[in-house]
Amino acid sequence: MNHIVCCTDDKYAPYCGTMLFSLLSNSVGRYCIHIFIETLTSNSINNLTTIVSSFNSDMQFHKIDISKLNDVKFRNENPLSKAAYYRILLASTLECTIDKVLYLDCDMVVLKDISYLFELNIEGYALAAIKDVKRLPRNIEHRCQLSLAYGDDYFNSGLLIANLKYWREHNAESQLIEFAKRSRFVYFHDQDALNYVFKKTWFRLPPQCCFLNNCPYELLDFCSKYDLEQYIKERKIIHYASIEKPWYDIFSPNKKYFLEYYKLTPWKDIPLLKFKSSLKIAYLGMLITCIKNKIYVSPKILKILVDLFLYVFCLVSFGRYKYIRLR
Repeated sequence: MNHIVCCTDDKYAPYCGTMLFSLLSNSVGRYCIHIFIETLTSNSINNLTTIVSSFNSDMQFHKIDISKLNDVKFRNENPLSKAAYYRILLASTLECTIDKVLYLDCDMVVLKDISYLFELNIEGYALAAIKDVKRLPRNIEHRCQLSLAYGDDYFNSGLLIANLKYWREHNAESQLIEFAKRSRFVYFHDQDALNYVFKKTWFRLPPQCCFLNNCPYELLDFCSKYDLEQYIKERKIIHYASIEKPWYDIFSPNKKYFLEYYKLTPWKDIPLLKFKSSLKIAYLGMLITCIKNKIYVSPKILKILVDLFLYVFCLVSFGRYKYIRLR
């Protein structure tokens, strides 16, 4: 049986349940679902159990040994709970007979069968993941903190195929915890620890495996035009990685997929949360991303027209010489 891991608390239990409902609704085989928790109310446990058992799959709850995460560092702005670090404890929390697992974040929906991910042979690798956006690492300080060479890529930890046999053989967990406790400016909690320890031992999955919601296509790394087309059309998993989470009461791209499954869970009657950030900034960002993506996939003639418009605008506003300097 294939094993899938996710981490949650009572706050994220409805979204974890939605992700699991979408996953199991579109699966061919059975799974054993492992949920990492510190504490969880009986209501959340019963609701999650109901969802998984209705699809004839198995479920195990694992209480995390929080003492292992004492003194881990958090960023000052918008700090997360210790649950952000649960996934670095995969190897010691799960039974030693489990050699490979698929980890999924709660802010996802699964739209198609993903059993093919378990067929991937990652022997000799610590994990398989998808390269993150091109703007990461954030800056030279972030890259140096992770000891990433200029040509080294940085992966997103929202979807991981973890080779736990490799983790145990190379004592990876102690290295992950050591980095997590370092005094440093925290950019991304567990994701930085995973990238630091496994910088040379991760297998790169194609971006088509997971669609990053509300993300400019230009920030992703495609090997061909066909890959881009498949990424847009054949969405297997949607990762709502931006701040416009689908459980807020605002419009966001692809929110309909989340709502479709959310309405089938035991939490269906709980209203969406109020979006606390600036609506104007959020909608402006989504509009800019939409325009960028339309231009990115459009025929060349559209790009020529856009460039011509910018040329005329700059020529009128600044003069020909200044426009050339801006170019």
